[in-house]
Amino acid sequence: MRSNKARSFGIFALAILLVFVSFGCVGKNGSNVSYSMNDGAIIKSFSFDRPSVYDDTDIGLTLSIADVGAKKINGDTYVYIYGPPITDKKDNPYEWRLLSSQIPLAENGNYLEKVLKSEEFLPPDPEEGIPGTQYIFYADLMPPKVPSGMQTSYTFYARLCYPYYTTTLSVVTVTSENELRYQELKSTKAETRNSAGPIHIILQGPGNLRSGIGTIPLVFKIINVGKGFPTLPDVPCNPNVPALDRNKVKVSVYVDGNPVPDCVNKVVHIRPDGVGYLYCMYSFSTKTPETEFHILAKAEYKYYVTTQTKIVVKSTPQ
Repeated sequence: MRSNKARSFGIFALAILLVFVSFGCVGKNGSNVSYSMNDGAIIKSFSFDRPSVYDDTDIGLTLSIADVGAKKINGDTYVYIYGPPITDKKDNPYEWRLLSSQIPLAENGNYLEKVLKSEEFLPPDPEEGIPGTQYIFYADLMPPKVPSGMQTSYTFYARLCYPYYTTTLSVVTVTSENELRYQELKSTKAETRNSAGPIHIILQGPGNLRSGIGTIPLVFKIINVGKGFPTLPDVPCNPNVPALDRNKVKVSVYVDGNPVPDCVNKVVHIRPDGVGYLYCMYSFSTKTPETEFHILAKAEYKYYVTTQTKIVVKSTPQ
């Protein structure tokens, strides 16, 4: 078994590393510092010190996370470690026991949970050469007893939940019937610019329309480009997310700053293939030959990312 002195030194060293990587280092002109277009918070690694352990020997579990997004996470980020029940009590030798950890046991729960405030978990700043905040969390665990001469495998999971949003800006030009008598209607695809995030929004259809009917049909394709799943922004973070709460985002659409009546705070369901759609119409009145409309769509959500690691526990040789 690892000595208390050795264990204390390991936690102290990791604490020093945690402080260093949390603040990052400043480079010149943003060299080697960038953000991800498809992520916000990510799990960089999650593993045990070694692939197997005897049931009378403690073992370390390390979780590394980072903020790699292009904008600040405006809210709490929840960090979870779960799988086999974890306890800090000594009364049951057949459960995993927490000896020490930088992620505490959840209140009234048998998993580990930590909350990071928005100001504790910052995105990269490429212009200043500052990388996003990174954390390395360490837990020291005592495995459960295994029947003599046997071994068994356990799976642990790490999960992050953080609030995020994606905005997209598109420009559509509407040409009057009178103007079309003198020029041909250009058929070009509507250009859409997304802010970074695991949910992307794309305006479907052409960027040039006739004004005869006085309405603009707006069809948005909502795509989950991340490695996890979203929930609605008002659903509290939870390590065990019900199926009915998964794969939903809230979308609002504005044209030149004006809300589109039937497309404000609309719930969009994302299908198993990672795609959902939002349909709405915008009515307008204009007397100019050509009118340029700027269309803003915003998706709000909480996003979950999850990974796993395995450990084999063997009975101690007699």
